Formats: sequence, structure tokens, C-alpha cells
Amino acid sequence: MKTKTAILIMASLILLAFHPNLARDDIKTYLDFARFRYDAERVYLEIYYMVMPNRVSHQQTLRLNFKIFDGESGELLAFNNVQVPVHPTNSSLDAATAKLGLIKTVLPPGTYRLYMSCFDQNAQLLDSVSYVFSASPFKGERLMLSDLEICSNIIINSPRTESDYYKNNMEVIPNPSRIFSPLNNPVLYYYIELYNVDGHANQSSEITIQVVIADTDGQIRQKKSYRRPTRYESLVERGLFDIRKLESGLYALIFAVTDSAGNYSVYRRETFMVLNPNVVEVEEDEEQLFARSEFFVMPEAMLDQMFREAQYIATPEEINIYKTLTHLDGKRRFLFLFWRKRSKNNPNFKDEYYERVRYANERFKYGKQQGWESDRGRVYIIYGPPDQIERFPSTANENPYEIWYYYDIEGGVEFDFVDFSGFGDYKLVNSTKRGEISDPRWRSYIRKDYIR
Repeated sequence: MKTKTAILIMASLILLAFHPNLARDDIKTYLDFARFRYDAERVYLEIYYMVMPNRVSHQQTLRLNFKIFDGESGELLAFNNVQVPVHPTNSSLDAATAKLGLIKTVLPPGTYRLYMSCFDQNAQLLDSVSYVFSASPFKGERLMLSDLEICSNIIINSPRTESDYYKNNMEVIPNPSRIFSPLNNPVLYYYIELYNVDGHANQSSEITIQVVIADTDGQIRQKKSYRRPTRYESLVERGLFDIRKLESGLYALIFAVTDSAGNYSVYRRETFMVLNPNVVEVEEDEEQLFARSEFFVMPEAMLDQMFREAQYIATPEEINIYKTLTHLDGKRRFLFLFWRKRSKNNPNFKDEYYERVRYANERFKYGKQQGWESDRGRVYIIYGPPDQIERFPSTANENPYEIWYYYDIEGGVEFDFVDFSGFGDYKLVNSTKRGEISDPRWRSYIRKDYIR
């Protein structure tokens, strides 16, 4: 299959110990990925997958199909498959039968859809997983981070240079399930790369790195903080946390970098699951929760940035209140309560919201305007990825424009954007969504001779 500069390299499968009570189906598959810098323009993508048999009665061979599509045109760019032997097991999950694999590819800038499907030897579909993601170059003067890779093990100074998991003198073994338990995965490892460190320094000699585990209430359960010099262009950071004292639940691993002046620079956040029946959660009052939250030690610049990005879901009263806050402690408590209230019914809400912000910043930036501040960014953050996008390029008589469709909102709505500048600054000119701008004349704005 011909690809767009992307060559897939299928890695061998290895065994991985796993918790015996995670899967309900006969076969469960997991898919994860991480993006790193390849060169000035292209992104190095690692795709991690795991096959977990559950009470399999006979030996069989599974087939995993991997496809990468162009996120805009839907064109199939790359295809690969691998055969996975599965042995009989009578236990709920046999750790010896868990299979882990890796795919490596290089991608140019763009938006992509990654799809994995699992078939049995009779070609029956057993499971499927997919992701939509962007590939943006890691270039410029500002400090940038790769994705934060969640790992089951990192072997330092490994002699196994031929291993598919070998990089930077280490074997970095991913955990695509992101599930940890005291029995088989008592330690969470992480791996991340920092780029443009010296260019970001601005004569600062050090950066401060904070890595924390926070629960769904924003409480910091474990943390570490250390400094690194800025004399190098890039850094590789790895570490670990013992999860045996964490109760069962969903958690966030947060890797944050600040400069020597304490101004917020950049961070990565990834979620993972702990299954630990031996630890029972103890109820705490609000003051205790705040003292253990990620906001309790958060720098002021980061607080301000997080609230600016959250303005789309903030009430006018909340916006006015935050403007009056002049003390750091007040801002920390305000953000803690702001997200605690919104996450009670949906523990993942905050993470999902800022993941949309991150995507908007990658895809919709224009000049000095951040992606989340743009019209397309606002719509994406509030309503999520559209079900369909129609893109119309510039012609001799018409400005470029886009139509976004959401089929599950109010019986189906659309958002119409026009790029009057011709350089990617798309403005929302009409929508059929209640409460959004409505202008039946919007199609006349497409004409280049239209006078605004």
C-alpha cells in the first residue's frame, strides 16, 4: 500500500504481565500512541497495542489490522496487519497470554485517524479501537513537549539495542491499557522528551519540572519536583510512581515545566486506571481536598491561563469574580472549586475539556492568536469534534470556507466559517445551533467582491 511518506514497521510481540480481572469479553484489545520529534517538519509516531485473551478454550490465531487515514480527505494512507497467536487459558485473564506490540511511522503535518480492528481466524470482528489525532512539527523557539508515554517498565542502560522498544539507551515498555494493579503492575513508569529547551530559556539557567498524580477531584496524591539546566537543546525525562497505596479509580499523570521565574510554560496530562481492592478511599472534607489538589501549588500564570481557556463554560458571574481576585491563594481556591463542581457528575470532564483546548491550539492557531481563541477553536472546545466537515478552497471568485456538521445536537446543526483573509483566519458567520450567530445571508460572504 502506497503511503504519504509514512512507512510502517511492525515490531515483534512480547509477553506482558497483567491484572487477572480486567477484561469481560473473550478478547480485549487496547490501543495507544505517542508523538515525538523526527525532524524539523515531520513527527515520529509510536503506536502501542495489546491483545488480552479472557477464558479462551482453544488455540487460535488472531489478525490485527492497522489503518491510518487522512483526517480531512478520509484517504487511506497506510495499512498493515499482524498475526497474534492466542493460547488456551481457563483463568479470567492469563498473564502469560497477554501480547504487546509496537508500530513505528513517520508522518508529515496533518490530521489523521488511526484505526485498529481485531479478527478471529474465521474473519469475525472481535474488537476495534480508533483515535483521531494531529501531527504538528516540534519546531520554533518555544519549549515543546512530546506526548507523555505511560509505561509498564523502563530498563535503563539496556544492552538490548535490537529491541523494538529501545530508545535513548533505554528499553521503554509501554502500557497501552493504562491499567495498573498491585499484583502485576505496581509501578507506573513515564517517558517524555523536551525540545527547544535552550531556545526557551531566555537567559534562564534552569527550568523546574513537576510531575504529579492527581485524582478525579484534582487532589494531588503523589508528586515530585526537580530542576534541569537549559544549556541543552533537548532533554529526555523518565520516572516512576508506586501506585500500591492508591485506591481503585481514575487518575491523571501531569508533567509540567516552568521557567526559573515561576511562569507557566507547558504541560502534558494523561489518564490511567488503578485497580486496587486492598485500599479503601477515605472521605475528606473540602479543605483537605484543596490542600491535596493540583491547584494548591499551581503558579499564578498557569492559573490565569487555565481560567482564560475555561471561559467558554464559565458563567458571567464567575468571570467577574475571577477578575477581582488579586491574591494567589484566592485564585487557587477558585479554580479548585470551579472544576470540582463541574466534575462531580463527570470525573473526566476537566481532562476532556483541556484535551480539546490542546487540539484547538495545534490546529486552529492564526498569527499571534491561540487556537482556543479562534472561532473554530471555540466551537470545537464546546461541542467537540464535528461529525462531518466540508472544506471549500479559495477560487478566483470565492473565499475559502468550511461547514461543520453535528448530527446529534438539536436534531442536526451546522456551523459555517469563512476565511476572509485567505490565510487561515476562519470566522464563524452563521450557525443553525440555538444561541449561536445566525445570518441567512452568510453565503454572500463567500464572494470575494462582498464588502463587509
